[in-house]
Amino acid sequence: MRLAEILLEYRRDITAQRMGDKLVATGKKEGIEYLPDILEILEGMDPTKNKQYVEWVCRQWINGQFRLEDGPRVLEILTKFIESKNRVQSKDIGRYDFRTLRDEIRQLYSGVQSDADVNNVAGAYPIIPNTEVLYNGPLGQLSIPKTEKASCELGKNTEWCTAWKKDNRFGDYNNEGPLYVWIDKNGEKYQFHFGKHLQAMDKNDDPIGRSKFNYFRNKHPVVGKIIRQNEKSMLKTPIGTIRYRKIIDGDWPEGDTAISELYKKMANILQDKFIDGDEYRKYMKYWGYSKEEMVEALNEVSYLIDALEYGDIEKAGNIIQYHENLQYINSTLKYWLGVSLSEILDDDYDDGFLV
Repeated sequence: MRLAEILLEYRRDITAQRMGDKLVATGKKEGIEYLPDILEILEGMDPTKNKQYVEWVCRQWINGQFRLEDGPRVLEILTKFIESKNRVQSKDIGRYDFRTLRDEIRQLYSGVQSDADVNNVAGAYPIIPNTEVLYNGPLGQLSIPKTEKASCELGKNTEWCTAWKKDNRFGDYNNEGPLYVWIDKNGEKYQFHFGKHLQAMDKNDDPIGRSKFNYFRNKHPVVGKIIRQNEKSMLKTPIGTIRYRKIIDGDWPEGDTAISELYKKMANILQDKFIDGDEYRKYMKYWGYSKEEMVEALNEVSYLIDALEYGDIEKAGNIIQYHENLQYINSTLKYWLGVSLSEILDDDYDDGFLV
């Protein structure tokens, strides 16, 4: 083995020590928390024998550049990067993030026509077999693919995993709910999915962002109707409801009602377990808190209950920010309601929702 390869050789134990906490935190957002499993998946995205790109792959995943389901595409891009080192702007992988590298590699390997180039009638696209066409007119086309082949055809010239020829993920998404593909009159493509999580992606398989999503939701005459029809799926879980409310602008009566009821349930749980019951007192006594400290803590919980009853989540956040027993309050609410206050207050997330 050459010296350069030895110096670049990957060590799983070192990576786990350096990045383990961040990898597990990111993994929780995708439903995987066991560090060896996470590392095994990420290692599989590195085509080199000595796995010299694994730490770069880890950093990109932690920074939200791709999801685990995008592994085959990451592997493909890195393979092409290695093959094209004499053609890319920099041979140093560290100078790129994944999306920048992906775009440069795509440009090197491009040469296909866009859908706008082959479209003969502005805003009216050919109907793909095995698709349900919801709209096909001067604004563009909105379709639901019914088969993997149809999904690949609709997703032609995109980075969607539902359009891959190998390791295609159409079935996984379709089992949770229909995929909506919007092809705009200018040829731009967008894919929407309302399953366990909301996904709204551009042709590069990047989240379209809050501003663009709200344009589609509130102003687009075609896509807006589909979004509103599917908003009930955002009510399936408390955290899904909370996070979707943070994303959207404008009215959402069903969501606002559900959130108000959730806060009241939280207040009732805290009243029952912390104020009326003796569970919290036993906890504090066990950990050696004085009587004065216990009284002060219970007063803080009372203020927290009032804030939740009035739906003042900002005030609730300020109270709990300085509460020494935040974890106990969180674990209690998580146990009884499936969501903690920390999760509600957390704006730093990327689990398939728009960011």
